[in-house]
Amino acid sequence: MRGFCRLPLLLIAALLPAMSMAAEKPCDRSCLQKLTDQYMRAVAASDPKAVPLMPGFRQTENTKVTRPGTGLWDIVTGIDSNPRFYLDPVNGQALWFGTINTKMRQQPEVTMVRVKVIDRQVAEAEWFFSGPGLGSMRGPAEPDGKNEVLSDPAYLTANKPAPRVVPAAKRLPRAALEGIANTYFDGLTGNDGSLVLAHPDCFRVENGSLVTGRPLPEGSTDGYEGKTNCTSRFDQFDISLVADRRFFAIDEEQQVVATSAIFMRTVNATYRRCIFHEIFYIDDGRISKIYSAIYYPDPNDAVPNWPPYQGNFPLPVSFGAAH
Repeated sequence: MRGFCRLPLLLIAALLPAMSMAAEKPCDRSCLQKLTDQYMRAVAASDPKAVPLMPGFRQTENTKVTRPGTGLWDIVTGIDSNPRFYLDPVNGQALWFGTINTKMRQQPEVTMVRVKVIDRQVAEAEWFFSGPGLGSMRGPAEPDGKNEVLSDPAYLTANKPAPRVVPAAKRLPRAALEGIANTYFDGLTGNDGSLVLAHPDCFRVENGSLVTGRPLPEGSTDGYEGKTNCTSRFDQFDISLVADRRFFAIDEEQQVVATSAIFMRTVNATYRRCIFHEIFYIDDGRISKIYSAIYYPDPNDAVPNWPPYQGNFPLPVSFGAAH
């Protein structure tokens, strides 16, 4: 009798993994791209009902929480017709990269949106975008437009990275891709570009603006052919720590790592900290291209405003050198 009693339990144990998989409704690359695109189109249409939003759906816009139907849902009038998608079925997350049209001004806004999918529903959306009135690393924007955040949607539109499928034999595993991307953050924290695993001609684009390829100061060698690259001038940014490093979407097919982090400044630094989404293209084991959407929050803002919610606030100037 004891053996007969054990049989149903063994069957249940064998069926549990299959039942769990069925309940979770896994979302592959095609599913992730479809839902991400559907979400972006729903925002442009100001229609939260046009996309399956998970109960408890959460959205932030430059770190501020907004309810469905408010914020960008009321402001966006159109989205890029040719965006880039970075897809990670393992993490159930995607990154949308392109430009949006808004009621704010005629110029499009460079935008990156992290989308998390659970049970084939959109559970999270985290936006970073340029826009009028947003300040730069030097502080708030002025009424006449001076000191606004750097943005060049025209350059991005003309120079978007091409979608690609890297041959399977040339792909690095997830852990290696994350580790290579992380060397960039380690280099910034250590003020040492030599720590970064990057190609000599690597470049960086921030909010659509190419920020590398500029002449190096006389005597400097941390660049490529006399011009800056993605590892140049790390000692100029007053970065004490690249905090809250999140590697939320590792696109194995494209060999691209989508990340988010915060640049924490040194004590008494005059620059504001910044938070961003950033993608790293990796070729032959090294970073070749970097694109980011950056936001410079007010010193009193809580960022990133996503779990684990520990907050990252700059030390006050009065704290002095006693750190």
